Amino acid sequence: MQRTITSRILIISSVCLIFFSQAGAQPIWNANPSMKEISATYIQPTLKSLFGELKGYGLNIGAKIQLSEKKAIVLTIPYFHGKVQYSTFYIYPSSIPQTYTETHNSFGNIYVGLENHKENSSVWTNFGIFLPTSDATKILALSMGMIGDPDQYESAYPHAILLSFRVNNRYTFEPEGFGLVTRAGVSGAFRTKKEEFSPNDVFEAFLNYALQPSYSSETISFLIGFSGKLILTESGSISNRVLHQFGLSGNYTIGQFKPGAFIRIPLNTNLSNVIDNVYGFSVAAEF
Repeated sequence: MQRTITSRILIISSVCLIFFSQAGAQPIWNANPSMKEISATYIQPTLKSLFGELKGYGLNIGAKIQLSEKKAIVLTIPYFHGKVQYSTFYIYPSSIPQTYTETHNSFGNIYVGLENHKENSSVWTNFGIFLPTSDATKILALSMGMIGDPDQYESAYPHAILLSFRVNNRYTFEPEGFGLVTRAGVSGAFRTKKEEFSPNDVFEAFLNYALQPSYSSETISFLIGFSGKLILTESGSISNRVLHQFGLSGNYTIGQFKPGAFIRIPLNTNLSNVIDNVYGFSVAAEF
């Protein structure tokens, strides 16, 4: 019986993962990034479980190594943890209830990319590759990555090599410190293995975008706005192919260190049916 229950749990988790996988590793909610830093970001989704108690988190370890005044190498190593505790009552109501726990841990897809700032311009680009380093059998863990950080689904996308390109622009306004960050880009997934749920799909593409009013001073920085992802290679209503969320983030500079926090709230039912919100904390150190 335990094997049957575990299988059903994994099937439901897989459906969740499949939906989100059909939908630039540099975090877009970092309010004050620099050209050379190491960072750690903890991501905690508040989840709605289909039954039982579903928990998990994500952790991103990042580094940006400056090559020149305008260029830097970006490296991100993601890690995910997922755990569900469930009762047989939800599957076999007529039987004597028993409680089981399923736990998955997995590294995500490691990202290696280049950040390039244009001369005499507020525009910069991010281009990189996600290596297929995630464990596709750890469905609960990878679900935490996709659900908890939909702006970076690519870091938890199984059995694929992914390329990502994004253009960013920071407009500045009066009074000093206020601005607007716009972002737009595309990413593509080249499957390294056929999936049972979509055996004929060998490539998928996504449009990624964000609009973020900002404020920045010597010590405090904030971003507020929305971000979204649109599946380009699927047919059907756009409302069924987009994920939108509202976000607020900020950090405080203390010498070489920048502790920060963020919260994101789903704006459409594709996300709100699964999560109430996502919050987290970060710390970066310039070197």
